[in-house]
Amino acid sequence: MTTKSPLEIRHLYTLLTLARTGSFTETGRLLHLTQSAISYQIKALEEHYRVKIFERKTLPPRFTMAGQSLLELARVVQDQVSSTEHDLERIARAEAGQLRITVSCHSSFDWLLPANERFHERYPGVLLDFVMGWPTDPVTMLKQGIADVIIAEEVDEPAVVQQPMFSFEVMAVLPKGHALLAKPFLTAADFANDTLITYPLPDNRLDVVHKVLQPAGITPPRRTNEFTAAIVQLVALGHGLATLPAFGVADYAKRGYVEVRPITEHGLYCDLFAIIRPESARIGYVAAYLDEIRTAGTRHVAQIWQPAGAA
Repeated sequence: MTTKSPLEIRHLYTLLTLARTGSFTETGRLLHLTQSAISYQIKALEEHYRVKIFERKTLPPRFTMAGQSLLELARVVQDQVSSTEHDLERIARAEAGQLRITVSCHSSFDWLLPANERFHERYPGVLLDFVMGWPTDPVTMLKQGIADVIIAEEVDEPAVVQQPMFSFEVMAVLPKGHALLAKPFLTAADFANDTLITYPLPDNRLDVVHKVLQPAGITPPRRTNEFTAAIVQLVALGHGLATLPAFGVADYAKRGYVEVRPITEHGLYCDLFAIIRPESARIGYVAAYLDEIRTAGTRHVAQIWQPAGAA
């Protein structure tokens, strides 16, 4: 059929009301339409589709097979419209939406799971999605709409909003029997003669490199691997040293696969921030989600690993 259909949502609502009331007069009253306007709507549909919608000499009007088909469509459309309107109301009240999260941390996401679970209980209308990949440029990811929340180290960019989440200690990971285990902590110089095994990240994303080694002018041989378990295995086999978040290596150390030591006398710490667009900071469920991450992350770090020097 090439002619444009005259069927509109208002026609479907007219048929639904007529089927419910069984009266043209009552339908007109409820929809604020004259009987002639109702008749015009129905006549336009019948002429276009070349069918009868109901038998006019019956009271209440008895819908034909074609009329029943339109009524079925009307009920489906009514449900979908009601559902969509409800969603729009929730979005307007900041109770629904979407959050795409990227975490700039290779080691562990265990702290993210309880945050997501608790948030979903509070805001079931907000869809959480995890964006894979490791952001080297969080600002670009936000501007391009690839992600809505990035958990990473602080960036030097005034165009975004950055809120502190939680901190964790980065530990040196050594094979059993290594000579450096005689020391209570490692300094920059201790990394000079061993291969440093890291994630495949730029130096400004590796805390031990840009915070400890580069200021001391230490450039050890390097090797990379994407997976925490593989890095631990390489260290255990004596292929080099690594530096990993304490909560990510804690289980391997407790099982005796590798040994760990603090980095520098006061420890090496990484501070994680939530990086978001300025407009996101004004949305209620975004603030609630960041609160859940902050709480879950802090609790997870405290449960898995005590900071260096803690009792």
